Amino acid sequence: MIYSIATVCLSGTLRQKIEAISKAGFRGIEIFENDLITHNGSVHEIRSMLDDHGLEVVTYQPFRDFEGLPAPYRHKAFDRAERKFDLMEELGTDLLMVCSSVSPHALGGFSALQMTSTNWANARQNVTCAWLMKHSVGENTCAITAILGKSCAAPIMKTWAYA
Repeated sequence: MIYSIATVCLSGTLRQKIEAISKAGFRGIEIFENDLITHNGSVHEIRSMLDDHGLEVVTYQPFRDFEGLPAPYRHKAFDRAERKFDLMEELGTDLLMVCSSVSPHALGGFSALQMTSTNWANARQNVTCAWLMKHSVGENTCAITAILGKSCAAPIMKTWAYA
């Protein structure tokens, strides 16, 4: 098992975060998109820094506004996904963390059509998509459900409840 931490959990530049994560003894890193965007350097340079610090990219996150979109928004989302998959390949990861859609165009819920389409993307790019959804299960209890899988038509689901 590789223990990892997301770059969003730390302050500083991406370089400082990579150094701190490595010094703390982690062997895995979860790259948060804003850290990548604001880094003043190439993806190749980031990959070299990670290699120099002995860090494996566990996931790239988050991929926003993906599920539940009708055409033509869905097609634009798949185009964005294709670019993310290329970026993930450069970073050396095959796991994309997909967060809930907040797009005003989203249909709501987790559509079967989207899962089928994502299954196409997974098979084509050999990546795994993971959705994290927070939902209420009682008056003072919430749950987080993770849906993982290369075959999103038959996903693996894991739920954690907390108060």
